[in-house]
Amino acid sequence: MRLLEALDFGVVQLKPCSGSAEFETMTLLEEVTHKSKEVILSDNDKINEEEFVQFKEYLSRRIQGEPLQYIIGRTNFLGIDIFTKKKAFIPRPETELMTYYAILELKKIKNPIILEIGTGTGVIAISMALKLKEARIFATDISEEALQLCMKNIQHYKLEERITLIGADSLEPFKSKEQFNLIISNPPYIPEKEMQNLDPLVKREPELALNGGMGGIQIINRILKSSPDLLRKKGILFLELDGSNIPHLKVPKKLSYLILDDEFGRKRILKGIKK
Repeated sequence: MRLLEALDFGVVQLKPCSGSAEFETMTLLEEVTHKSKEVILSDNDKINEEEFVQFKEYLSRRIQGEPLQYIIGRTNFLGIDIFTKKKAFIPRPETELMTYYAILELKKIKNPIILEIGTGTGVIAISMALKLKEARIFATDISEEALQLCMKNIQHYKLEERITLIGADSLEPFKSKEQFNLIISNPPYIPEKEMQNLDPLVKREPELALNGGMGGIQIINRILKSSPDLLRKKGILFLELDGSNIPHLKVPKKLSYLILDDEFGRKRILKGIKK
């Protein structure tokens, strides 16, 4: 079978379950054949029998609702490849935007010290370490599986000396005051009552990374309460959230803040500055 025929076959299979069947099919075909998009579209090559069997297995997993990133075992974030697997949240574009904003802020600061809460795959911490060569980063997560995956990503980029990984719930281990230039987190922020209404694809991701409790702000408000004591003067806090969380936020008086839009004009990022 020619590669273009395999591509057409896959698109037909994924159309009923995917809004981006062409992109996902191409990604899976690139994965099993180790050939580029340009080569596949040139229609000069064929897919061998072993590759086609693997391709059909991947298509079947995707049809059954498994996210593409779990199937191929990685995702791209700000141009960086990050290993992914079940038990760790898949990074989203709004998280990329928040991380980009944070990096811009930190470029103004010499030798910044950063805390990421709920690191998951480690994508935020790793992106910051790669973009900010003088940064020192502490990253926490409560999930042992996520910590193991995060360490794999840290080791892949040889960042063990610059990123300290800590198994912990939120801000619990940090007692010293005014030590961070920036605190950043993509915490669970889906209201508990909305969990049952999530897209089936999202339901495949770990509930621990999604369920924000009543109003979706259980973890968010804990971070807001504690962060002023841990931030240096003029230190910055970035939190990803959902617009539905905003009425329930309890922002300390020590923080001035604003809510930033994502690329679709939705209120998704809280930026706080310690007064």
